Amino acid sequence: MSCPACNGSIGESELLRCTACSASYHFQCVNMQSTYYQEHLPNLRRLWQCPQCSAKINTSRRGDNTPVRRAHQYQPDYDLNMNMSCDEHNVQAESSSEDGRVLHEPLSSDSISLDRFAELLDIKLDQKLGSKIDTIKCTIEDKLDRLIGNLESKFVSITDALSSRLQQTSNEIVSIHTRLQNLELENEKLRSELALREPTDNSVTSLQDTIAELRSNLNERDQATLFTDIEISGVPEFDGESTHHIVTAVVAKLGTTLEERDVVDAVRAGPRRPVGQGTSQSRPRPIVVRLARRALRDEILKNAKVRRGVNTADLGLPSHEYKQLYLNERLTKLNRTLLGKVRENRKIMSWKYAWTKDGRIYARQNDDSKIYQFRSESDIDRIFSQHPKPTSK
Repeated sequence: MSCPACNGSIGESELLRCTACSASYHFQCVNMQSTYYQEHLPNLRRLWQCPQCSAKINTSRRGDNTPVRRAHQYQPDYDLNMNMSCDEHNVQAESSSEDGRVLHEPLSSDSISLDRFAELLDIKLDQKLGSKIDTIKCTIEDKLDRLIGNLESKFVSITDALSSRLQQTSNEIVSIHTRLQNLELENEKLRSELALREPTDNSVTSLQDTIAELRSNLNERDQATLFTDIEISGVPEFDGESTHHIVTAVVAKLGTTLEERDVVDAVRAGPRRPVGQGTSQSRPRPIVVRLARRALRDEILKNAKVRRGVNTADLGLPSHEYKQLYLNERLTKLNRTLLGKVRENRKIMSWKYAWTKDGRIYARQNDDSKIYQFRSESDIDRIFSQHPKPTSK
């Protein structure tokens, strides 16, 4: 931007901008001293008016058309630091000399005009209110900057976590797809070998063992994809319910706090079950929860073992009869069937324990006996047959 007086470029350190018409001048071009400019810069930025605009205002207040000539040395028509106290007695009246300079003559407080008093009052109010408004504006801007910064930081952390989880899931899918392709090739190879030779008892047995081994390996791979899942049973089912809210409330009762980004998904498992005979509602389906981290899943399951007997009270559900809650790691369909049969035989054979850990099924006869792992139904017959039910004395 250029100065209308000299047409020269204006630097930030010598800028004066009119608050009425927004025209910009060098402070030297309006005959202002450098020391005065530096000392009164904040007030000049809020109140200064160019000679043209100042002449218009003065002419309007005088009621005449007397032109205003440029002063040889800048003297504002008001004191930027004046005192507006009612006790002031050294009020000065303005008059113009023949060379255009503004002269100040002392007047008594009784001789000041209403227009001059109103002008002085406006200037004083502008000084007081201007500083207050600037302070409030700076405070609001600072708080808004901090708030926006916090929101940006949280948004970035959430998106980074989601991106990392999506990339991890994509890698797992690619790995599982590759393994399935290898298994299909092995299966096709076995079928080709079977077609080329006549089966014998030994070969059939060997093939059955191979198939059982492949099925077991597939089951273990499927179970590995559920390493962050838990299953919550016993929660009554209502129309329009929020499973995410239920999961957060249940986990909070166990002493763990969940954030929104910790829960990848939470749904009821399977189709809705039909209403049982003599009951008013269907048996509730379990809630399957997929968490973002395995460590978080292990913490929740550990707390569930410590706080056994937690029920459905204080979950924000509609009125219902309180039921006990059960939290377990999620198993594949094959492992759920196998666990059920292991528990049945445990009762029959009077074994003391049967449990799961990391998707594997274990049982032991008592506190001092050996721990056995069950991978297939053949293991049930083999292991329980080796330890007959103890006879009562």
